[in-house]
Amino acid sequence: MKRFLLLNLMLILVLSGCNVITSSQTYVDGQPVDAPPTPEEVLEPIMTNTPDEVILDDQPIPVETGDYQTGGFYQNWIAFEDPNTNIALVNPVTGEIKPITQNGSSVIATGEGAQTIQFSKPAWSSDGELLAFKQELLTQEPGRLDTVTNLWVYEPATQTSWMVLENVTTSGYAWRPGTHAISFTVQTEPGYFTARGVVDASLAHGILLVDVDSGEISDLVAPQGFSLVQPKWSPDGSLVSFDEVYLMEGRGNFAWYDFNTSTYHSWEKAIGMYDWSPAGSLAYDYLTYIPSGEEIIMLNDRMNTSEELFSSEVKAGSFAFSPRFSPSGAQIAFLVGFGSIDEVNSYQLMLQAVDSSEAQMMLEGEQIETFSWSGDGSFLAASLGFYGSADIVVIDVLNGTVTEVAQGWDPVWQK
Repeated sequence: MKRFLLLNLMLILVLSGCNVITSSQTYVDGQPVDAPPTPEEVLEPIMTNTPDEVILDDQPIPVETGDYQTGGFYQNWIAFEDPNTNIALVNPVTGEIKPITQNGSSVIATGEGAQTIQFSKPAWSSDGELLAFKQELLTQEPGRLDTVTNLWVYEPATQTSWMVLENVTTSGYAWRPGTHAISFTVQTEPGYFTARGVVDASLAHGILLVDVDSGEISDLVAPQGFSLVQPKWSPDGSLVSFDEVYLMEGRGNFAWYDFNTSTYHSWEKAIGMYDWSPAGSLAYDYLTYIPSGEEIIMLNDRMNTSEELFSSEVKAGSFAFSPRFSPSGAQIAFLVGFGSIDEVNSYQLMLQAVDSSEAQMMLEGEQIETFSWSGDGSFLAASLGFYGSADIVVIDVLNGTVTEVAQGWDPVWQK
């Protein structure tokens, strides 16, 4: 029940853009690296593998109108990281599981020269045709663990995969809506920080874009005095937001770029974890570093002129974080932790209409960390349990039914 996993998640976000490393050798994730692996070492296309035991009842799931599609049922694939740090797909209706990678391992190999491969961070393109994921090759060297990071893309229709970024340590990546291109950012340069809160703007990095079909890389958003990390898109693809790195720890200042007007906007403050609505407004939690135990969900327009409290039912002794708009923007799902900041006793996944002050509890457990909406807004997929032993569950938001579909982490629903 300890909050270690939540703290680890925040530290990963913090360190992804703020590592300070020396320039005597190539470094990845703050560690020195040797030559990157060849593609033949790391991944082969995997054919569909159906488990002997079907986990779900193979019956259509009824879907209502409103925030949901009319008729039929929603059975698009859910991508996730399995307990062995491989990427897999599960059909939430039939229970069919398709492994995408097979050579991942959650156990770090020991002995000089020993190698371990791990996969994580699955992300679907907006049309659901391609799946991106991160690969890390870990090599034991005397006194250190070298890490080489690559970005791969998998196409379910052809069951083929290819590397799109080789030996590039990203500090966040996201598909550009309506395209087969991935926006990404890289870690800060050695010497970027010159004093606390003072940076060398000449070493700042902006946001880059890689076309996954051609491999062509281009500049997307230029830095405005600070390195940019953690790109995140509005659903319509007209806005991209990011953090401006100005401290060695914690989230950076929130900023965004409008492609319709070619304008750069910075709030000059950090807002923590956030999400865009289809209308271009924001929900955020002010979880900017280690949780204080007092985080709440706020709503605001993107010009930062109408901030208001959303999670009004969150009481003392609990904190709210990680808001996610439904596809229609009519509802927000978010997490609530209960207990002291030193020991969180349990978590709840809550659902609340944007125009309501009443929240409904959809899921409860010792640990709930990652979740995502189905493309029609009728279901939520969540990881229930601690990392390494969590279950992927699907929640019907109409009737509250919870169904286990796989074992793993970080579920992401195909649109």
